[in-house]
Amino acid sequence: MLKQCDDDYAPFLADAIGRAVNKHTNGGFVEVPAASAFWKSYSQLGHAEFPDLPISRLAERQGAAGPWPGFAADRLHHRVRLEHKPQLKCVDLTLKGYTYQQALERLSGRLPEGFAVKSTPPSSAIRIEAPLVVATEPFDDQIDAVRGVFKAATRLLLLWPKVRPLLDFPEPIKEDEQFLVAPVETPNLDPSFSSLHRSDF
Repeated sequence: MLKQCDDDYAPFLADAIGRAVNKHTNGGFVEVPAASAFWKSYSQLGHAEFPDLPISRLAERQGAAGPWPGFAADRLHHRVRLEHKPQLKCVDLTLKGYTYQQALERLSGRLPEGFAVKSTPPSSAIRIEAPLVVATEPFDDQIDAVRGVFKAATRLLLLWPKVRPLLDFPEPIKEDEQFLVAPVETPNLDPSFSSLHRSDF
């Protein structure tokens, strides 16, 4: 009824009430269409221009807070995550199970310029700065910044094989070794046993 009211403020009030109701019924989530469109374009650009940096699937509906997109999960140890954190203007290689002090002891003085060890309680991370992107603003105006994010993530991914031994993470399993099955020895059966029939039992 508010939307049909002649008062100029009524449509705004109706929209605000609708958002509040949806927030309650959706467990606090309120979609922001501009953000949903931004992250869709973000994923499309990544797939098209950075195919060697696979992105974790992002939900089609996004709110103002936005996600932390992940990259190359299939190329990293299960306790390592490569994530873009837009609000912090960085990309992190998060090391689950490593405290800041532990990571610092192993990596201090061994990282190239532009990388730093950061505390991300209860874990730690190797961090590189990334351009600011704002999901509620037009994507086309931020294309170069988004490309900068993917370039930063690529640099971190290339760094990983160099720091992995310093952190005592195991060697990755090669694709041609993933499906190797140990040979099974065939027991030497007594010929007299193999000649038995079901009816003999």
